[in-house]
Amino acid sequence: MNKNFLFAIFLCTSFILSGQKKKSIDDIKYKRNSLSTFLVTDGDFENKDKVVGAYDNYEFPDKYNDHRVGPTNVDLTNVILSEEELSEILNELGETKESYNQKIELNKALFGPNYKDPKIEVYRLKKWISENNIGSLLIDKWYDNNSDGIFDLALIEKRGLYSASKEDIDKALAESTGKGSIVEGAALDIIPQTYLVFNNMSFVSNEVAAAYIRDAGMNEVNQMAEGLAKELAKKAVEKVYKKTSEGYSVWTTAYLFKLKWDKSNQIELYTSWNDKQGFLSKNFEVEHVGTEKANSLVTFSLKKADKGRTEDDIINLATVRNVEKVFSKLTKKYEDFKPKVPLAEFSPLTAFIGMKEGLKGGETFEVLNEEFDNKTGRTIYKSVGTIKVDKKLVWDNRYSAGEESSSKLDRTTFKGKVKKATFGSLIRQKK
Repeated sequence: MNKNFLFAIFLCTSFILSGQKKKSIDDIKYKRNSLSTFLVTDGDFENKDKVVGAYDNYEFPDKYNDHRVGPTNVDLTNVILSEEELSEILNELGETKESYNQKIELNKALFGPNYKDPKIEVYRLKKWISENNIGSLLIDKWYDNNSDGIFDLALIEKRGLYSASKEDIDKALAESTGKGSIVEGAALDIIPQTYLVFNNMSFVSNEVAAAYIRDAGMNEVNQMAEGLAKELAKKAVEKVYKKTSEGYSVWTTAYLFKLKWDKSNQIELYTSWNDKQGFLSKNFEVEHVGTEKANSLVTFSLKKADKGRTEDDIINLATVRNVEKVFSKLTKKYEDFKPKVPLAEFSPLTAFIGMKEGLKGGETFEVLNEEFDNKTGRTIYKSVGTIKVDKKLVWDNRYSAGEESSSKLDRTTFKGKVKKATFGSLIRQKK
């Protein structure tokens, strides 16, 4: 570790966290995963402007650190995979070019001409991420949050030492090699937990798929012998068509990526502390974690629940709820991506998490106490018990397009008792 870096650490030693007892849940500070979100907007589809507008107005998830970099909207139109690249990808996926083309043709008939294979889209996104140096932009934000062109440690300390009181830091300074080890431990805790979510959205007319199914059904019916059965079958096919062709469906495919960062990267950063541009020119890898899908039906039938809403309101509602659905699926499926949420009350146990996060009631949560390891400068999470969501007291915190929720709840209540739960304990959903 060179002298300049140690000097940079020395300049940051004025950072002190308050060790006073917190009086409000709003004061609770805890380590969150960091997140950068993107909307994939390539291709035209009906009501695209309204869908994009609804997404742009969607509030950033409050259970993650806002680590957005690069453009908000991503256009993959010019990200083209060569025949050689596509051939290698299909081989990797165990698929032939012929079977791939047949699948694409069928899905375009069902979902419209803008259909894209989600598995292939992962590779197009990887190419876009690489070409736009997104990995370097993520690191640049971590170590130069002031954007003054000089590496600093301010954001690492702000987000990474939430769990450390002044006493913790003083003890760590006495037991370890100094502030550098504390910052290093914090960085190794939080930087590898940097995620990206790309939401690919489209607004598909239900009539397209319904017409395809009707035509296929009619082809079968036309092979039947003339008579009453054939006439009844025709009426049944038409009835299904009329019922399923109304309105639109909002389709969302969310691609979850994660920044690759380890101790070797960090050592390389230290040795390149005075050569920021040279270090960031390397571009850092971002790996694909997983993909989830969700869809919402938009009928415009203005049911009783939709009374007073305009067509625009319904599109807005469907779009944002769809994003919430797919985000909830990601947080449930991928363990490290799951957010931790502080307990709000203890008698009964409550927390500000609800239907927006996919809760229905009965889910099990782990109660965690966050502790600071003075020797390593890293955070330890100790499980002190489990609790379950009360099915009768689940908070409906979903997006409501300006309407007031009929529920009087403002948080979710849990069943169970945890003796070691304290103000500042966190909860995380178990599988």
